[in-house]
Amino acid sequence: MNLQISYAFSRYVSTARDNDFINFSTDNANPTQYIGPNGLDRTHQLSFGGTMELPARFRLSLISHFDSPLPASVTLPVSGNPGGLFQTDITGDGTGDGTFGSNGGLGDLLPATNIGGFGRSFGVNGLHRKISSFNSTMVGQPTPAG
Repeated sequence: MNLQISYAFSRYVSTARDNDFINFSTDNANPTQYIGPNGLDRTHQLSFGGTMELPARFRLSLISHFDSPLPASVTLPVSGNPGGLFQTDITGDGTGDGTFGSNGGLGDLLPATNIGGFGRSFGVNGLHRKISSFNSTMVGQPTPAG
């Protein structure tokens, strides 16, 4: 019988939301403002496996892998329509309307959050507080583009 266990602790922090072929800046006016856990960050990883020799030259093998959940970024919904930046462009850099050419159609991050913040720096209760704060302070107010 042969058993193996492996544990890895790592961080993948960047200014991009994921590790796609083309990475778009979250804020074109200040590209390094938002830095956090990338969409592929796996903080804890546990792997294990084993092989057992059985009678009649049979072999039984098992391998498995567990890892921490991926981080998520909380973005404002985008319309993709002309004039959408007057509703959701919080940073004022022209990327809030959801058009593909500006930031990949992702929209701006919810204010007071960071890349990969949901599930890492705040959870469900924190998200509720951040949405309530956004609704009470920014909804119905002109954006920088407006």
